[in-house]
Amino acid sequence: MKTKVLLIETDPAIALGLPELIERSHSEITVDVATNYQDGLSQAVNSKPDLVLMDLNQGEGLSLAEKIKQAIPNIKILFLSATLNSQKDLISLIADGYNGFCLKGIEVDELIDAIKATQKDTDSIYLDSRILSDLRKQVSRLKNITEESNEEIAKILNEFTKRQRDVLKLLIQGKDEVEISKLLGITYYTVRSHLSAIRNKLVAGSKSEVIAKCWSTGLAYEL
Repeated sequence: MKTKVLLIETDPAIALGLPELIERSHSEITVDVATNYQDGLSQAVNSKPDLVLMDLNQGEGLSLAEKIKQAIPNIKILFLSATLNSQKDLISLIADGYNGFCLKGIEVDELIDAIKATQKDTDSIYLDSRILSDLRKQVSRLKNITEESNEEIAKILNEFTKRQRDVLKLLIQGKDEVEISKLLGITYYTVRSHLSAIRNKLVAGSKSEVIAKCWSTGLAYEL
């Protein structure tokens, strides 16, 4: 079954060219287009796509995303935008249950990977490779965090087994349960068990929350 994507994009060049690039590169993805936010909402409600790919305008765009999620609670929403204002905004989007963020100019192969990864796992989060690179640089600058924070991170790390740290590291890299099980040579159900333990130890209700907490506390850098 083909993956139905709705692209909501006000830039005519992107609205015209991107769907053709995606469909030409991957025959199992179909892309419908809405060129304004009002049409985007009605098309999402009427056609119920598997995934919405949309520009994140901090005003109208974010408001539209919230309306779409209210109308279709299980919809996947992947943002495609020219810039990301701050790491805080990104963490907020992840915590609010959105499925990923890509920067305009992304290679079509990476965008297809983002669509496939997001579609395959309900709790998946995809971040553009450039955003991940910037995040790593920002986290590396957190070396001046207080001793108290360092002690807290060490305490959290000590609560995890080595295998749980391995699972968590791959989760932060965007891997799902099936990929983690193959990379670590353990069963899918063992991975699920480790993820359950990780969520309990971090007091997180979902994989999205786990990832957000790891980045916001600096734990991701220590894995």
